[in-house]
Amino acid sequence: MNLYFIRAFLHPILVRHAAQAPTTPDGTVRVRMYWIHSLLGFAGIFLGLLLMAFAVPAYLSSIGQLIIAALFALLFFIMGGIILLAWKNVYIQTGVDYVEQRLWVGVPVRIHFNEIDSFSYNPGNTQLTMSRGKLGGWLSLKTTDNRRIAFQPNYYRGERTIAAIAFRLYYGRWPSPTNPHDQQILVNTIADGSSKQYLIENSKGSDLTL
Repeated sequence: MNLYFIRAFLHPILVRHAAQAPTTPDGTVRVRMYWIHSLLGFAGIFLGLLLMAFAVPAYLSSIGQLIIAALFALLFFIMGGIILLAWKNVYIQTGVDYVEQRLWVGVPVRIHFNEIDSFSYNPGNTQLTMSRGKLGGWLSLKTTDNRRIAFQPNYYRGERTIAAIAFRLYYGRWPSPTNPHDQQILVNTIADGSSKQYLIENSKGSDLTL
């Protein structure tokens, strides 16, 4: 089956999952990977166990079959373990003035909006037309000290980060987390979609900390 159709099927599910992520009173929202990823991880481990079960009978017929079964079992174990680690650890958290990412290994990386020096935005394909790999879009951020965050904003509630960058491009400064007027502008541009449209038209930027 074409992977596009799988992504097209999962797209509304993942977007709905992100929309259901709770927001704390201070405006922080954390979105983790969808639970279906854990099923894929457990399936990989199960297939590894299944292949190990065939390894002993395979040994009776040939050492080559044993090696092949063991290698595939190890491969499925590793793949399943990586997927489970990702499901357990990966998240994107957005606060009033920052975005934070944790990958399947390592420590979280946090970037405050006013630390973003450059960005690249691909809005993806929200109409689900035949454009490969763009359903979730991509937002890539980089600071002057080479901290980087890249994620799919449609699946990880990236609308506030997008709005903050659009604010910076339009007003020439970053929104203040303590200024109610600035924060209301972010809320309004998220609600009417204008911040996302602005970044579609201005999809790359650099020297934003100057």
